[in-house]
Amino acid sequence: MDRFNKYFSADWHEASEYDPPDPLTVHLIEESDHPHDPELIHD
Repeated sequence: MDRFNKYFSADWHEASEYDPPDPLTVHLIEESDHPHDPELIHD
């Protein structure tokens, strides 16, 4: 069980970069990977 806890703890901390964004701080997120395209039209 100790080995399981060690691996779980390590995986838990490594996965923190994939946490969903906080909805109250959305205005602080910089979207640099997909710049705004004014010509884009959704059907």
